[in-house]
Amino acid sequence: MNTLVRRPHEQLKTWLLQNCKKQGVSDITYDTNIIEERIITSVQTFDLITFIERLVGEQIDLSEAKPGTFHTIGSICKAFFPQVTIGEIS
Repeated sequence: MNTLVRRPHEQLKTWLLQNCKKQGVSDITYDTNIIEERIITSVQTFDLITFIERLVGEQIDLSEAKPGTFHTIGSICKAFFPQVTIGEIS
């Protein structure tokens, strides 16, 4: 796993905003539920997983993913970038 990814939360936020299909979304917070808020479509979830795989430098084993893993930037960072702390995110 690539543990040297700098500020993955910012890279995730940028990707989500660039790929957002929902009208009127100008910001996504650490706790925004990207699934419930329909920031991305269900099909885009696979694109998001591919993007995360590029960031971590290895394939994600989805059989080990817990419910909610991909719901927020915070939950993604907790699962795949444990070195990122909430204090670094602002």
